[in-house]
Parts: sequence; C-alpha cells; structure tokens
Amino acid sequence: MGKTNKNEIHEHLFESNVPVWKQLIKVATPMLLLSLSNASYAFIDTLLAILLITDPSYSAAQILGLTYPLLLLATSFIAIIFSGLSLYLPRTLGREKYEKGRNLVIHTFVYGFFLSLAIIIILYFLAPLWMNWLGGLGSPLTQQEIDGGIIYIRISSLMIIFIAMRDIILRTIRVENKGFMASIIPIVALPVNLLFDWIFMGPLGFKLGGAALASLIGVSCGFLFAFIYSLILIKKNETIVNYEFSRFNIKEGKYIKGLFMFGFNSYIRMVTLIIYNIFLTFFIIQLNGNNGSDDDYWKEFVTVTQRFVSMATIFAFAFVQASITLFAFNKGQKNYARAKEFLKLGAIYSFVSSIIVIIILAIFVNPVLVLFGVDDPSGNQIYANAFYIRLIAIPLSLLQYYFISFFSITKNLKETIINSIIGNIIVAISVLSIFFYVGYQNNGNSTIFFSSLIVIGVINAIIFTPRFIIKYKKEFNYPKEKVKQ
Repeated sequence: MGKTNKNEIHEHLFESNVPVWKQLIKVATPMLLLSLSNASYAFIDTLLAILLITDPSYSAAQILGLTYPLLLLATSFIAIIFSGLSLYLPRTLGREKYEKGRNLVIHTFVYGFFLSLAIIIILYFLAPLWMNWLGGLGSPLTQQEIDGGIIYIRISSLMIIFIAMRDIILRTIRVENKGFMASIIPIVALPVNLLFDWIFMGPLGFKLGGAALASLIGVSCGFLFAFIYSLILIKKNETIVNYEFSRFNIKEGKYIKGLFMFGFNSYIRMVTLIIYNIFLTFFIIQLNGNNGSDDDYWKEFVTVTQRFVSMATIFAFAFVQASITLFAFNKGQKNYARAKEFLKLGAIYSFVSSIIVIIILAIFVNPVLVLFGVDDPSGNQIYANAFYIRLIAIPLSLLQYYFISFFSITKNLKETIINSIIGNIIVAISVLSIFFYVGYQNNGNSTIFFSSLIVIGVINAIIFTPRFIIKYKKEFNYPKEKVKQ
C-alpha cells in the first residue's frame, strides 16, 4: 500500500503561511460540526420524544434525565481513545513520523473497538439496576417508565461502538486535506435520525425505545459514510487511515499510553459533569419526592439543562480543541512562536463564543423551558433563575478544561492527574456535598445548590491559574534562534 503524500498533510491545516486566526477557524469547524452531530442525537431524541409521546402516564423527559449520568459515564471512557488520537496524531505528524501515525490509527481502532464492546456489555447488565434504583426514589416512576429507561440505555449503548469507529476515521482525515468531508459526514446522517424518530415514536408508538433505535440507525449511517470515504482515500493513497490490522502489536504499550495521556483531559471534563449530574439527580429527586409536589417540573428541568448546556459548550470546546491540536503540531515542528499564538487565540475565541451562546440562551430561557415541558406559570421564574446560574458556570468550567488540556499536551501526565483529582474529585465532591446539604436543609433551595458549580469553578481557577502560568512560561522559554517565525 502506498505511503501518504506528506505535502498533502502540510497543505491544509498546518501550512505555516496561513494566518493563525484563519487556520484556527478552519480546524475548529469540523470539530464543531462533529460535536454538534453527536450532541444533536440526544437533543433531537428529547425534543421529539416530548412532542410525539402523548401518553400522560409516561414522562419521557424524566426518564431521559435519569439515564443521562450513566450514558455520560460510559461515553467518558471511550472519549479517552478518540480524543487522545486528536492530539497524539498531529504531534506525531508534526515530527514527520508517518509510519508511526499509521500504526497509531490501527492501535486506536483496536483499542476503541474492544473498549466499546466491554462498555456495551456492562451497560446491558447495569441498566436495570440503575433505573430501578433511581426510578424508585422520590416521586417513583411507574414500571413502564423504568422499563422504558432500561430499553433506552441498552439500545443507546450500541451507538458507542459506531461513534468510536466513525470518530477515529474523521479525526484522522481532519488533520489531512479533508476538512470539508470531515465536517459533512456527521451531518448527513442526521436526517436519517429525524425520519426514523418520527416513524418509531409517531406511527409505530415505540416511545423511547424508538428514539434510541432511530439514533442508532443514524449513527450507523454516519459510520458507513465515513468508512466508504476512507476506502476511497486509501485507494488513492491520500490518507494514513488504514485497516492493516497486522500492524497491531499488543506489546506496543506506547500507543495506549499516549492515547491515555493525550485523551485524559476529555475524560476528566466528563467526570466533572458526571459527578455534578449524580448530585443533581439526587437533589432533584428530593425536591420532587419530599419538598416538592407531584406538579413540580424539576426532573424535566434536569433534562433541559443537560441538553442545552451540552450544546452551549460545544462552540467553546471546539476552539480549545483546535488550538491545542495546532499547538501540538507546531510544537512538533519546533515552530514555537506560532504554537504560542494558537494557544492565545484559542483561549480568546472559546471565551467569546461561550459568552455569546450564554447571552442567547439567557434571552430565550422561558420559551426553552416551556418547549421541553417545564410549563409552570406560578414557578417558572424559579426554574429560570436556576438555569441562569448554570449558564454562568460555563466559562469557569471552560477555563479548567483549557488548563488541563495544556498540561496533557505538554506531556505532563502527572501534573494533569494531580490537578484533575484535586479539581474534579476532591473540590467537586466537597463543594457539591456541602451545597447539597445546605440547599436541602433550606427547604430544597435550588439557587443554593446550583451556585455550587460557580464556587467549584472559582476554587479551581485559584488553584490552577498559578500552575498554568509557571508551566506556560517554562514551556516557551526557548532560545530565539529556535523559534520559527
């Protein structure tokens, strides 16, 4: 099989004479569309389920809110693999190690496949335990609703393997001269999802099982499109994507170590969300079951915040990922001045984009709540205030993600793990526990509990900022003659 054309790679994302701002946007666009397509499956499922499932004894929004933490936990593990590839691969290509790049792709395929398979099996047995446990707390779900959640988790878990294989292909061709196709392929599968959502939940009445099945079909089509396109590129010798599985060597520990090191930041970001959503789920259950009434909409509110916060952060995280990817390549090329510019501009773009999205959502918060079933004229302002507080916390969580991404890409695995344990485990659990208790003792005061994310963000900013400044100065303390302008 012919070798990849080296110039093909440099002509696109990593050409040094392209303005930094233009290159950053060009790289961020396919990342943004890929993330949007992944998030939109859950978003579309939720919206259409609320609109199409008219059974008053079957609360789709409540069920989806309870399934979210478990599915997010499952996704976090596989995110290590393809997020690690996004940073490990450009660094490898930046050093012009093309054969190592081909080997890296194959090892990522194998690790991604077997990890996905293990997650699917675990979720199959864990789904009934999870739904029966949470569904029986507070204002209990009916057995039909619990069964619906179990079916949704089990079918949705099958998506993980197709998402992993598709993303490995797309994240690889994205660092080649294939940015347009890497952007389009995830999007073309969405109409398929919409069509089958309507068929399964509308005329056929499959409820949430139908929503999960529609998403599975949509994701499978996306993988099929990506696979076919990769075969075309392989035939033309225009990609390092390959299916030469004889290259895989389980004794080559450097690949899994590298994937873990570079992908750890994405995993930790999800861990923070998981911890928060577990605490949030318990808090909301207490509101509904003890301090609230049967007419409360807190469980529906959880689903709204989960879906919209995920969509709101996509733009900012796309710029962070793009800047870190380009930093990795340019550092590999010893183009330190340009690498530094990508870090600076990526931080600015991500912050500005997050503020714009927050303002838009804040303006339309009440219509959004009503659209997703939170329609309580006497208490909508309470839900709106809680939503505002959740939005304010987004830039703070983004700052932490930026710091941890920087630590991981500069191969400071020890620093990354230490900071992640401090910020995402010790600080997060401590603050959430305190605010959970105080909020619950104050008649289920939601404002107190939701403020916990802001406090976590401020504490982490205080902890991480000095370390980041020290590492940043050390990272770019190179002799001037080494800098490629």
